[in-house]
Amino acid sequence: MQIGLSPAFLYAYYKENIDYEGLLDCIRKAHKLGFDSLQLEIFLKEHINNYMGNKAKEIGKLYKDLGLKNTVFCAHALREELFSFDKNDEKNFFEDFKEVLNICLEMDVINIINIPSYLPKQIFNNKENPYPGADLPGNIQFNKIYSFEKLWEMVVIRFNKILDIINDTKLYLTIEPIALTTISSSDSFLRLCDNLNNCLKLGLNLDVGHIFVQKEPLDTYIKKVNKKILSTHISDNDGIVPDHLPPGEGKIDWCLVISALKEVGFKGSLDIEINYVKDGNVDEVYLNSKNFLLKYL
Repeated sequence: MQIGLSPAFLYAYYKENIDYEGLLDCIRKAHKLGFDSLQLEIFLKEHINNYMGNKAKEIGKLYKDLGLKNTVFCAHALREELFSFDKNDEKNFFEDFKEVLNICLEMDVINIINIPSYLPKQIFNNKENPYPGADLPGNIQFNKIYSFEKLWEMVVIRFNKILDIINDTKLYLTIEPIALTTISSSDSFLRLCDNLNNCLKLGLNLDVGHIFVQKEPLDTYIKKVNKKILSTHISDNDGIVPDHLPPGEGKIDWCLVISALKEVGFKGSLDIEINYVKDGNVDEVYLNSKNFLLKYL
């Protein structure tokens, strides 16, 4: 296993104001600090401008020049449209996804596109706090028009279509298991795999912090999804609120987590995800987290 950086590294420096120059700055910082890789992201729709024109190729060239390893592209800006019952949202999602795919292919340093599976806005009216224990957990309202059966049918159809789109490329797709999303538990992920036409190119982005607040034992989760773990987000918390703390500052048993990852043969990157750095010393906090994880490798 290697140790890299999630897109939270970009956020820690620039919040949601990340632009192209800020993106290049963070890539250089990641290399200077000795990390093996840095995941990239569009968190807001406007962030796609950071990769348009010739920018994607320039970013890819910088990765290769610095010797950074191939990495993950988190397309979280598409989260609202992926599972919407609105046909215009569906159309917009697939147009945007194809644009993201082209950007990833142009960069030529992306192996995986990662997406969360937010519940449709037609049945879930509290996306601001979608975590059990963190304020109210959200109000999910199934009915005859928007039933669970119709939701699951849509989930399978959409993922089949996404996987058909990437099938002839070198890229894989991962789902990020955020609490109170459509695919969050290990069982929901495995059920999806069973229902798809072909799940060879589908994997899981093991977000340890998000899984921990859902109360599913981490080692059990890891062993159940097994070889489907293709990428990671590494942060700590108290088991109630996913604060994205540095590893070792919460209640997660990291010896247990990394032992389980070794047992299933995971050889990818442990990508650190710390969104908020209290004292402003981003480099120090990330390096301390790296050194903490190295003790278990």
